[in-house]
Formats: sequence, C-alpha cells, structure tokens
Amino acid sequence: MNSDSNTPLMLITGGSRGVGAATARLAAERGYDVALSYVSNESAALAVVADVKAFGRRALAIRADSADPNQIKQLFMGIDREFGRIDVLINNAAIIAHHSRVEDLSFERMQRIFAVNSIGPMLYAQRRRKGCLIVIRAAEASSSISLRPLLA
Repeated sequence: MNSDSNTPLMLITGGSRGVGAATARLAAERGYDVALSYVSNESAALAVVADVKAFGRRALAIRADSADPNQIKQLFMGIDREFGRIDVLINNAAIIAHHSRVEDLSFERMQRIFAVNSIGPMLYAQRRRKGCLIVIRAAEASSSISLRPLLA
C-alpha cells in the first residue's frame, strides 16, 4: 500500500471520457488523487491519468466493466494496493442506446444497459466501505431513446 493519509482519493467509474474525465481533472485540480475505471478506451484513460499527474496528484486507471462483479472486485483490490482507501466514489459509468427507438432495442442490449446503469452502481456501493457516494447519470439525461411511438 502506498498511501498518503492527508490526500483524499476519488474513484470515478467511467472516468476516461466526458463527464468522468472532466470530474477527474477537476478533482486533481482541487487536491484529490484519482483512480478511474474504463472499459475499452485505454488511451483516453491514460491521457486522463497524465492530466491528473500534471496537477501533482497520483492517478491510476484500471479496466473494469461495471456490470462484472469480478472486475469490480479486482478494481477495488488494485486501489487498495495503491492507495489503501477510497474517500469519494463517483458512480459515473453508463451506457445508452445511441439514437434508438425502444422497439428497436434487442433484449440483449436492454440487459446490458440495465446491468451497467442500474446493477453496476449497486455493485460499487456494496464494495464501498466508507466515504461519500455520488451517482451521476449524464448518459440518461442525453439519451436518444424515443418513447413517443409507445405513448401515442
């Protein structure tokens, strides 16, 4: 464990792009060390890590699918080894169906959306031992799923 007890750590799920990446940069600017999870875009995650380190903060990016309990467990173990604790958990990871009509979504896609967006935050909350928990749902706010034909 490599812990500086005076520096708070913020874990940001889905921290490699968009709101998550902006949150990581702001957290570093405000004096937080940052751990972030990502699923597929390692280069974006490493760019955020470099930005956090440019503020003089420590940073760690770990690949972890928010719908997979085993990957979440590995994420928390990696953070425990590196930092020893989590002070703030930002549940930001989410997926949407890009410009989809509800009737065009496959059952598998609906399951994946539900697993990441609903079950994932609960899995993270189960692992959190103390500190602050924040859930951000920017993806749903900008979702393009159309319900109008179903409501007509």
